[in-house]
Amino acid sequence: MTVAISTSRIQYNCNGSVVAFAFGFGVGATDEIQVILTDSAGVETTLTETTHYVISATNDDYESGGTVTTVATYAAGNTITILRDVPVTQESDFTENMPTLYETFEDGLDKLTRINQQQDEEIERTIKLKKSYDPALYDLEINPVASRAIGFDAVGTALTTYETTTILDANFDSIQNYSNNLSTAVTAIGGASKTLIIDVATSLSGNTTVPSTLNLMMLKSGLITIETGVTLTISGPFSAGLYQVFSGTGLVVLGDLIYTAYPEWWGIDGILDEVQINQAITALTSGTVLLGPSYITAATINMKTKVNLTGLSGGDSATTAITYPGSGSVIEFSGISGSLLENVYVVTTHDDANGIKAGNTCRRINIENVLASGTGTLTNTGAAFLLAAETGWSGGISIKDSYGIGYKYGVLMTGVNINTDTWTTVDMTNLWLVGRSAGAVVGGAGIYMDAKTNGIGTYLRGGTIESFNYGVYVENGGYGGEFVCDMEGNTILYTVGLSFNGTIRIPASNEYYNSGSNGIANIWYKEKNLNGTWLSESYYNKLHNILEGVSNVLRWGVTRGASEIDGGSPTDKFVVTLGGVADVAPQNNNIKLLTNKIAYSNVVPAAGAWVKGDVVFNTQTSTVTPVLWSCVNSGTPGVWIGLVPTSFNASGSWTPGSISAGATVTTTISIGGYGFNIGDFVMVGPPSLPAAGLILQAYWSASTVCTLSLTNITAGALTGPDGTYNIQAQMY
Repeated sequence: MTVAISTSRIQYNCNGSVVAFAFGFGVGATDEIQVILTDSAGVETTLTETTHYVISATNDDYESGGTVTTVATYAAGNTITILRDVPVTQESDFTENMPTLYETFEDGLDKLTRINQQQDEEIERTIKLKKSYDPALYDLEINPVASRAIGFDAVGTALTTYETTTILDANFDSIQNYSNNLSTAVTAIGGASKTLIIDVATSLSGNTTVPSTLNLMMLKSGLITIETGVTLTISGPFSAGLYQVFSGTGLVVLGDLIYTAYPEWWGIDGILDEVQINQAITALTSGTVLLGPSYITAATINMKTKVNLTGLSGGDSATTAITYPGSGSVIEFSGISGSLLENVYVVTTHDDANGIKAGNTCRRINIENVLASGTGTLTNTGAAFLLAAETGWSGGISIKDSYGIGYKYGVLMTGVNINTDTWTTVDMTNLWLVGRSAGAVVGGAGIYMDAKTNGIGTYLRGGTIESFNYGVYVENGGYGGEFVCDMEGNTILYTVGLSFNGTIRIPASNEYYNSGSNGIANIWYKEKNLNGTWLSESYYNKLHNILEGVSNVLRWGVTRGASEIDGGSPTDKFVVTLGGVADVAPQNNNIKLLTNKIAYSNVVPAAGAWVKGDVVFNTQTSTVTPVLWSCVNSGTPGVWIGLVPTSFNASGSWTPGSISAGATVTTTISIGGYGFNIGDFVMVGPPSLPAAGLILQAYWSASTVCTLSLTNITAGALTGPDGTYNIQAQMY
């Protein structure tokens, strides 16, 4: 029989219902058929006859094909492939003088034809040279090597093996094509725009510059070792994961196209992590070194101009921790400008250590969301933030949303020469500075400015200073600043500037601003207290006294007596006066705003000149006396009216307990001495919403007694809300 059909395979897509799959090519027997099931993921399974399928012949003759019927129904996404699989054997045995058996010859030729068709189908699925290529010119034999890919060599005429990551493309190249030598690869590639993949170890023994057109891609298996005295300059793009890609003692320089670096690129050992962090900072021309979760350092991390150091942040708190056991500073800015430190939590374990240090002609330094935690011992001598102007004029530093805990000083500012080697323009915003809750370190301060600190333009805008010996302290000779903050638990509560909670102390004869204008010295004098005890030093101490010429004086001062000597004939614009024994009692403690005064006394003014609009607050207000008097007509002493309070708030604790059906329970809240009338307006606010069916009422049962009642209008017991009940009353 002839073999008229040239195909030897057929494939069907399953649909979940069809189980019969026909084939038209002939076979000698059913065992010459192979059936393959391929699922949607491309996984092939060779099915077994009788177990997975049966074959029926067309016209009872397999020479004309047949039908494969599967036992199971296969869902859509699967495919059935039917192949001819003829054994490559010859089973006929011919002897001399045998009769001619034409049918046997034909069967043998048919089998050979089927085998040829079967091999042809397999050859069609192989990689071949095109017909125009002379096979004699190509060496296609190869020795197999484990875990390597096969490809043409650099000439393109012979097969060889490559690392599996090697990519041969017009835009990609591999260092393995250059004998794993980076310098050789850079030279050979030249100015071509490519990505060079480095996935093996390589070393540099000479200075090498990677051009801006070449992108280095470091895989985890790649490592560049730079020998001592050698510099690797990467001018183009660079990419690597959080794993080590550089080693050796040589220098890495990352060009302007690289804005981010990670210490992990140099390897982190958890012991001397400052080495790798400093290498990352040094490598960047400008940009940001991004930190991971935690590091342990043994020496200082040194910041660099135009390079930022940024840790991880969880919400509004830093989560990158740097632990430092040494006696120096964890992180230092020295002689640099334009640098940011943020989202870092530094922990020092030595009493003499500092958290963050800056100085030596620093400019435009920003510290944000940084927490410095010290030992918290009585022997601690360090500072959370040390601003040490050892050489040159430093200024323009911002410390924002940061914390200093457990040091002798929160912020310590020192200088060498108040005119040349000093600090100015320090802007501190939202700082929380805490000394020791178990007892302050003697001489310590939340903010301490030594005698060589020029504090012009220095501010603390909001925050808290607590648990220090001094709140803010300015040594004699130093220039102070302006400080607005909350003062809590400091043993002496000294501060400077505009703090309204604490006592102000600057030693006698000390100025903290002094410059010339119109030939007359401008002087901001030292301050005394705004809220606290008077510190008697110099008689003419003032809070702020700016003299800008004989006829133009802006005076904001704290004086002890009536006399104020400014070296001229000043015009009073704003005066704060704390009265002394020689003052007229009704005019003690007054604030003068342009032409009007705000004063404090326990009696209505009976002497002195007053003008309409002046106000005197009653320092001994009772429940029925005015809280203040207002001058309604100018004179000596003028005409005054008093303001008596008519609205009051009070509260009381009440536990109503269980209230029976139809029952009422009551309690009372007293407001001593206010003299309400029955029927005056009163509102009550319960600690929580009463249960449905409970009626809450409030009324005046006496002039100073408010009665609260809860009535249960339901048929069952209810429990009233426990807690604090607030009332607001209005007197008519």
